[in-house]
Amino acid sequence: MMDEKSIYADFQRYQDLSGDDREALLVRWRAWSSQQLQETLDRLGRNRHSVNLQIGTGRNPLVGWINSDVAPQNPTSVFLDAKQPMPISSATVDSIFSEHMLEHLTLEEGKGFLAECRRVLRPGGIIRVSTPNLSQIVSLWFDSGEGIDQYLDWAIMWNRLPSHENRRCIVINNFMRAWGHKFIYDKPTLLFVLGTSGFRNIVECSVGESTHPTLCNLESHQLHIGNLQNEFETMILEAEK
Repeated sequence: MMDEKSIYADFQRYQDLSGDDREALLVRWRAWSSQQLQETLDRLGRNRHSVNLQIGTGRNPLVGWINSDVAPQNPTSVFLDAKQPMPISSATVDSIFSEHMLEHLTLEEGKGFLAECRRVLRPGGIIRVSTPNLSQIVSLWFDSGEGIDQYLDWAIMWNRLPSHENRRCIVINNFMRAWGHKFIYDKPTLLFVLGTSGFRNIVECSVGESTHPTLCNLESHQLHIGNLQNEFETMILEAEK
């Protein structure tokens, strides 16, 4: 019988497995997580509690939220692959939060993910997406000033990149390819994809700020890279179903 501790312990061995063993573990984890998700959703629904889902939790599990990740790092998170249909009934979730995860999907995968988010949200539900802003990264090439220099200096040091006279080229290329990045959005493109996915009332927000109390003070990326760097590279959009 599967339980939280045993399935989590098994998943910690995932990187050491290959072939059929790895696939068998993923099948087992997906089945358990689907069951956990549905049981949690049913319990919250019966108690008329808000259902808030974080996708791409990483090291930032949120209290009072259903935390999910494709590679869970704590036993309170469930497995959820953003590239696949969610094992969640339609119109059952009140809020969705995703921080620095969308850029790890291709454009087509991102479209599918956002369409799935809209499907599982209740009417009037809100999605909050935090992701790098391509316009800011491109500005490293064209712009100058203290803020640009500070970001370039930090990026070279933080990522242990080679010191070079054309550091702009090195930093930009690294950002596009590092950490599993697959597609970096600018604001018009993310607005377009959210809109064509059926979302409305799309607004841009600052880190930690929202007109929806549930969505305030959720971000943690700045704790890893610093406030100035996070504010420079990150954009946050909220949209309503």
